[in-house]
Amino acid sequence: MADEEVLGFPGRTARAWALLLLWTGAVWWLGGDGGAAPVTSRILSPLLAWLLPWAAPDSLSAAIVAIRKSAHLAVYGVLALLALRALGSAPALRGARAALGAMLWVATVAAFDELRQAGSPVRTGSAGDVALDLAGGALALACASTLARARAAAGGAR
Repeated sequence: MADEEVLGFPGRTARAWALLLLWTGAVWWLGGDGGAAPVTSRILSPLLAWLLPWAAPDSLSAAIVAIRKSAHLAVYGVLALLALRALGSAPALRGARAALGAMLWVATVAAFDELRQAGSPVRTGSAGDVALDLAGGALALACASTLARARAAAGGAR
């Protein structure tokens, strides 16, 4: 079955860009005041207290910070992979160029999100969080590259 066209683009390309834009919007929403520590702690605190009833309050607070920082890695890792897929749909942007473009996308979203948070009364913008976001993107792209090379080597061995 032929790949249908959407707005003049092959369907696969349009879907890749649509997913990237939707996820970018989700990241932007999560970085808003609704994703602030006081808000997410209202969900995480009782959940962790239920899962770990023996844990001291300080330990639960540390776990919440760890979960929130880990979310940076995961969310921006997915963002990098979606950007890689969308950018890689252009023949001129395959491989390393697409990966570089994906990291540029991650850096731009992360920087603007943290700048926005710096102006919020309930959030704090942090260069450390931008670094964490970039680490999540780089880790995801490194994993994708490793898997692609392993797949190519396995295909060549047949």
